Amino acid sequence: MDELLNEINPNDIVVDTSNIINRDDCSIELPEIGRRAYINSAKGRAAIKADCEQTNSPEVYTEVMAVWGDAPTVEDEAPPEPTFDEMKTVKIDELSSSFTARVSGSFVCSRGWPMQFDRSDTLAVEGAIQLLRATGQTSGYLTDAEDVTHYDVSIGIMEAVKVEMLATYAACHARKQELRAAINAAQTKDDLDAVQIVWPI
Repeated sequence: MDELLNEINPNDIVVDTSNIINRDDCSIELPEIGRRAYINSAKGRAAIKADCEQTNSPEVYTEVMAVWGDAPTVEDEAPPEPTFDEMKTVKIDELSSSFTARVSGSFVCSRGWPMQFDRSDTLAVEGAIQLLRATGQTSGYLTDAEDVTHYDVSIGIMEAVKVEMLATYAACHARKQELRAAINAAQTKDDLDAVQIVWPI
C-alpha cells in the first residue's frame, strides 16, 4: 500500500466538480457565488434563474432546465399560517402606512384649493404668516397641492386655511388612534377583518 501511495503524483489528482443535476434537485457551481443546491420547485427554479442571470451564466440554466423539463416536480412548502398576534401586527403596520400616505396627500379647503396638510406643510404656512407680520405686510401667497400659487392672500385667510389644515390632520390622527384601538381590541380574525382602514376626509 505504501508503495502504491508513493507512486501517486498529487498533480495527477483531479477532483470532479462537475454540476450534478437530478430530476428533483441539483448542485451547481456558479461563478462568484460558488456551489449551491436547488430544488426543482417553483421557488427553486426562480432562484437558479436569478442566480444564473446575476452571474451571466445562461448556459447553466439551460443545462438544468434540459433535465428538469417545463414543470416543477417538487411542491414548495406552504408558509405557516400566521398567528393571531402576527395578523394584528400586520394590520397595525398597514394602518401606519395608510396614515402616512393619507397625511402626505391633500384636502380641499374652504377656498376651493387642494391643500397639503402634513405637519411640515402647516409649519410652512405658519412660518410664512410670521414673516409677513414681522415685515409689516398684510398679504402673501399660498401654493396648493397642485403647485398652483394663489397671490394676494390676506393673513386672515392664510390663518383660516392653516386652521383647516391643522383640523384635517387632527381628524386623521384621531381616526388612526380609533382604528388602532379597534385592532388591539379584536378577539378573532373576523373582528380584525371588520376593521376597515378608511379616513374621514
